[in-house]
Amino acid sequence: MAIYTSRAGLFTLVIEKMSLGGQAAMTYKIDNYPGFKNISGMELAADFESHVKASGVKVVMEEATVFCLNEERKTVTTQVKSV
Repeated sequence: MAIYTSRAGLFTLVIEKMSLGGQAAMTYKIDNYPGFKNISGMELAADFESHVKASGVKVVMEEATVFCLNEERKTVTTQVKSV
């Protein structure tokens, strides 16, 4: 989704606690992902991250702790700073 919003000209920020790729990044071997006969989860996650960043998406490796979504300006607070 982040790639599509960035392509649409919207500022896009991904906040990730651990690593991009989710469960795929923690999987030893993936052999049923379209376009890849066999790839490790870490390799696929690295490809995801490269694609996202090349699309102009800003990635912050922090844990989101507070969400304020009721105001016109939405805010997400992380352990380090407010985004």
